[in-house]
Parts: sequence; C-alpha cells; structure tokens
Amino acid sequence: MRPLSHPAFEPWGILAEALFAAAEKIPDVIKTRRKKGRATMRPGAETPLWNIVIDETKKEFRKRGAKASLARRLGIPRQRVNDFLHARSRLPNAETTLRLVSWICEQRSQAAQAAPRATM
Repeated sequence: MRPLSHPAFEPWGILAEALFAAAEKIPDVIKTRRKKGRATMRPGAETPLWNIVIDETKKEFRKRGAKASLARRLGIPRQRVNDFLHARSRLPNAETTLRLVSWICEQRSQAAQAAPRATM
C-alpha cells in the first residue's frame, strides 16, 4: 500500500508521527486506576500527548489574530483558549480537541500552499 503523498495530508502525517512518538513514552504508571470521585486529569507531566498538541498550536500563533480565529473556530471564548494553552489549568473535551487538531492542520496546509506562491 502506498502512503498518502498529497500535500494536504502532510500536516496530518507530521502531527500523527509526533503523537505516536509521545504515546510510546507514556509510562505504565499513568495507566493506573483513576482517583476516587470524578476527578479530571489536569495538564502536566501525565498528559504528554496534550503537551504536544499545545506546542504545535503555539507554533501557529505567530500571525496576528490567530488566537481569536482559533477561539471562533472552536466556539469558545478567547479566555478559554488561554486556559487550555497558556495557563494549562483545563483540558478541553474530545470534540474541542479534535477541532483544535483540525485547525492546526488547516493552518499548516494553508502555509504549505502559500509557500510555493511566495517563491514564484
């Protein structure tokens, strides 16, 4: 089977490789039972995949208005984006995380499409 080689899929592949590499490093200690009650995970050393998503998202904030654009795309206030990415005081739900990863890939594919035009 040939790997996907379309330029639009390249950002997804890069992100997937980074996430798989981080997943392999998750220690067995994290896979223990949850704490009593309904305690939610907090961002930190126990969430290596989320840390990669944060790092990859911050790379896309170079352009003015990118954080506001992301907040509109996710359908959340800008302050919540700050809580997720900078304060690291919250984790988004699954749907918001998938939208965030989709936004990262969209930004990278737009940049990849604009790069060849800039060199012409």
